[in-house]
Amino acid sequence: MRNLNLAALSLPEDEDWDLGEYVSHGIMRDAEFARVDPVLDGLGKEEGTFFENLDPYVTLRLLAENPANLDVDVIWRFHDILTGGYVKDDKVYEGIPPFESCLVVTEGSSDGAVLKAALPIVAPDVTDFFDFVDMSDNYPFTGTGNLFRFCQAGHP
Repeated sequence: MRNLNLAALSLPEDEDWDLGEYVSHGIMRDAEFARVDPVLDGLGKEEGTFFENLDPYVTLRLLAENPANLDVDVIWRFHDILTGGYVKDDKVYEGIPPFESCLVVTEGSSDGAVLKAALPIVAPDVTDFFDFVDMSDNYPFTGTGNLFRFCQAGHP
Protein backbone atom coordinates (compact mmCIF):
# COMPACT_ATOMS: atom_id res chain seq x y z
CA MET A 1 0.00 0.00 0.00
CA ARG A 2 2.85 2.41 0.67
CA ASN A 3 3.86 2.19 -3.00
CA LEU A 4 0.44 3.21 -4.29
CA ASN A 5 0.05 6.60 -5.91
CA LEU A 6 -3.48 7.65 -5.01
CA ALA A 7 -3.63 10.20 -7.83
CA ALA A 8 -3.38 7.31 -10.32
CA LEU A 9 -6.08 5.25 -8.62
CA SER A 10 -9.70 5.31 -9.85
CA LEU A 11 -12.39 4.40 -7.37
CA PRO A 12 -15.23 2.29 -8.79
CA GLU A 13 -18.72 3.69 -9.23
CA ASP A 14 -21.17 3.08 -6.42
CA GLU A 15 -22.61 -0.39 -6.74
CA ASP A 16 -24.19 -2.88 -4.41
CA TRP A 17 -21.11 -4.79 -3.26
CA ASP A 18 -21.09 -7.88 -1.06
CA LEU A 19 -18.60 -8.05 1.81
CA GLY A 20 -15.11 -8.41 0.38
CA GLU A 21 -16.10 -7.59 -3.20
CA TYR A 22 -15.54 -3.84 -3.04
CA VAL A 23 -11.84 -4.31 -2.34
CA SER A 24 -11.16 -7.51 -4.27
CA HIS A 25 -13.18 -6.69 -7.41
CA GLY A 26 -13.62 -2.94 -7.27
CA ILE A 27 -10.38 -1.49 -5.97
CA MET A 28 -7.56 -4.00 -6.34
CA ARG A 29 -8.31 -4.64 -10.00
CA ASP A 30 -7.32 -1.05 -10.77
CA ALA A 31 -4.22 -0.62 -12.96
CA GLU A 32 -2.38 1.17 -10.12
CA PHE A 33 -2.59 -1.94 -7.93
CA ALA A 34 -1.40 -4.11 -10.83
CA ARG A 35 1.58 -1.75 -11.24
CA VAL A 36 2.50 -2.18 -7.58
CA ASP A 37 1.95 -5.93 -7.44
CA PRO A 38 0.17 -8.02 -10.13
CA VAL A 39 -0.82 -10.60 -7.50
CA LEU A 40 -3.32 -8.11 -6.04
CA ASP A 41 -5.52 -8.43 -9.14
CA GLY A 42 -6.26 -12.03 -8.25
CA LEU A 43 -7.46 -11.50 -4.68
CA GLY A 44 -10.70 -13.19 -3.73
CA LYS A 45 -13.56 -12.15 -1.47
CA GLU A 46 -11.83 -13.56 1.62
CA GLU A 47 -8.78 -11.33 1.15
CA GLY A 48 -11.06 -8.43 0.26
CA THR A 49 -12.97 -8.99 3.50
CA PHE A 50 -9.70 -8.77 5.41
CA PHE A 51 -8.88 -5.39 3.85
CA GLU A 52 -12.42 -4.09 4.31
CA ASN A 53 -12.22 -4.89 8.02
CA LEU A 54 -8.72 -3.45 8.43
CA ASP A 55 -8.73 -0.41 10.69
CA PRO A 56 -8.88 2.65 8.40
CA TYR A 57 -6.10 4.33 10.37
CA VAL A 58 -3.75 1.46 9.43
CA THR A 59 -4.62 2.02 5.76
CA LEU A 60 -4.12 5.78 6.11
CA ARG A 61 -0.76 5.26 7.77
CA LEU A 62 0.46 2.94 5.01
CA LEU A 63 -0.74 5.27 2.25
CA ALA A 64 0.95 8.21 3.99
CA GLU A 65 4.30 6.40 3.73
CA ASN A 66 4.33 7.50 0.07
CA PRO A 67 5.26 11.21 -0.11
CA ALA A 68 3.16 11.55 -3.29
CA ASN A 69 0.02 10.89 -1.20
CA LEU A 70 0.58 13.50 1.49
CA ASP A 71 -1.42 16.22 -0.29
CA VAL A 72 -4.43 14.00 -1.06
CA ASP A 73 -7.62 14.86 0.83
CA VAL A 74 -9.15 12.19 3.09
CA ILE A 75 -12.88 11.82 2.50
CA TRP A 76 -14.84 9.77 4.99
CA ARG A 77 -17.89 8.28 3.26
CA PHE A 78 -20.27 7.46 6.08
CA HIS A 79 -23.58 8.87 4.84
CA ASP A 80 -24.99 5.43 4.01
CA ILE A 81 -24.41 4.06 7.51
CA LEU A 82 -26.10 7.13 9.01
CA THR A 83 -29.13 7.04 6.75
CA GLY A 84 -29.32 3.26 7.09
CA GLY A 85 -29.56 3.63 10.86
CA TYR A 86 -26.45 1.54 11.53
CA VAL A 87 -24.88 4.28 13.61
CA LYS A 88 -26.10 7.53 15.18
CA ASP A 89 -24.76 11.00 14.35
CA ASP A 90 -23.09 11.45 17.72
CA LYS A 91 -21.06 8.24 17.27
CA VAL A 92 -19.50 9.21 13.93
CA TYR A 93 -17.13 11.72 15.51
CA GLU A 94 -15.80 10.72 18.91
CA GLY A 95 -13.41 13.61 19.45
CA ILE A 96 -9.89 13.56 20.80
CA PRO A 97 -9.43 11.91 24.21
CA PRO A 98 -7.93 14.30 26.78
CA PHE A 99 -4.74 12.25 27.11
CA GLU A 100 -4.03 12.70 23.37
CA SER A 101 -4.54 16.47 23.24
CA CYS A 102 -1.85 19.10 23.83
CA LEU A 103 -2.11 21.34 26.85
CA VAL A 104 -1.13 24.93 26.08
CA VAL A 105 0.26 26.91 29.02
CA THR A 106 1.24 30.53 28.44
CA GLU A 107 3.08 33.17 30.42
CA GLY A 108 -0.05 35.22 31.03
CA SER A 109 -3.78 34.55 31.01
CA SER A 110 -4.40 36.98 28.13
CA ASP A 111 -1.85 35.14 25.95
CA GLY A 112 -3.81 31.92 26.35
CA ALA A 113 -7.11 33.68 25.68
CA VAL A 114 -5.78 35.19 22.46
CA LEU A 115 -4.39 31.86 21.23
CA LYS A 116 -7.60 30.04 22.14
CA ALA A 117 -9.68 32.58 20.22
CA ALA A 118 -7.32 32.71 17.21
CA LEU A 119 -6.86 28.96 16.70
CA PRO A 120 -10.35 28.30 15.27
CA ILE A 121 -9.81 31.16 12.82
CA VAL A 122 -6.35 30.26 11.52
CA ALA A 123 -6.44 26.45 11.89
CA PRO A 124 -10.01 25.20 12.49
CA ASP A 125 -9.12 21.65 11.44
CA VAL A 126 -6.79 21.15 14.44
CA THR A 127 -8.60 23.11 17.15
CA ASP A 128 -9.74 20.00 18.99
CA PHE A 129 -6.15 18.83 19.44
CA PHE A 130 -5.45 21.62 21.96
CA ASP A 131 -6.60 22.42 25.49
CA PHE A 132 -5.75 25.66 27.22
CA VAL A 133 -5.12 26.31 30.90
CA ASP A 134 -8.22 28.17 32.07
CA MET A 135 -7.22 30.09 35.18
CA SER A 136 -8.91 33.48 34.87
CA ASP A 137 -8.49 34.18 38.61
CA ASN A 138 -5.14 33.77 40.34
CA TYR A 139 -3.32 32.70 37.17
CA PRO A 140 -0.22 30.88 38.52
CA PHE A 141 2.15 31.37 35.58
CA THR A 142 2.61 35.13 35.38
CA GLY A 143 6.16 35.86 34.36
CA THR A 144 8.54 33.67 32.45
CA GLY A 145 10.21 32.42 35.63
CA ASN A 146 7.04 30.79 36.96
CA LEU A 147 6.25 29.22 33.61
CA PHE A 148 9.84 27.96 33.27
CA ARG A 149 9.74 26.36 36.74
CA PHE A 150 6.39 24.76 35.92
CA CYS A 151 7.85 23.21 32.76
CA GLN A 152 10.93 22.00 34.66
CA ALA A 153 8.79 20.17 37.23
CA GLY A 154 8.21 17.21 34.94
CA HIS A 155 11.76 17.07 33.59
CA PRO A 156 14.57 17.16 36.18
